[in-house]
Amino acid sequence: MRSVSTTGELAPVQFKTTRYLPAPPAVVFELISDHAALPTWLYPRIGVPGTEVVVGVEPPFRLSYSATDESLRGFLTAHRSELHCAAYGDGTELSWTIRGRLAPSWWKRWIARLVFARAIRTGVKNLERRFATPR
Repeated sequence: MRSVSTTGELAPVQFKTTRYLPAPPAVVFELISDHAALPTWLYPRIGVPGTEVVVGVEPPFRLSYSATDESLRGFLTAHRSELHCAAYGDGTELSWTIRGRLAPSWWKRWIARLVFARAIRTGVKNLERRFATPR
């Protein structure tokens, strides 16, 4: 059964994760806000990103961006992502939220859930590896 709003549109979807990273917020923010560094932590396993636009920045705490509907090929529309860095002990608590509306097609909804869940999971795992303290 699909989730439909009272206006007949598909209901919004949200993917969210929060992780501790053993680096100060300024260091984490420097990496996540560096467009040239995205392939080192976000895209190594999920492919080339679409067109993304930064829509809000509050260094070193918040980065918001959106991807165009066309670049997401209709799998997710009204896309908006936010990454929040908060000081936590000697490190950073990173919260990453992806919001949007799923496609009306059942198979595109199914694929979008897999792809976006994997993207957020892979991205935070890569950041954890990047900031892991050597043993």
